[in-house]
Amino acid sequence: VLCASNADHTTVEPLVPPEGTKIGERVTFAG
Repeated sequence: VLCASNADHTTVEPLVPPEGTKIGERVTFAG
């Protein structure tokens, strides 16, 4: 599970890969 948080760590959300992503495929997220 890979998550991201805001600067003060009051909000944490899981990062969900785009639909159709294969296991082991590199993905990037904006922001």
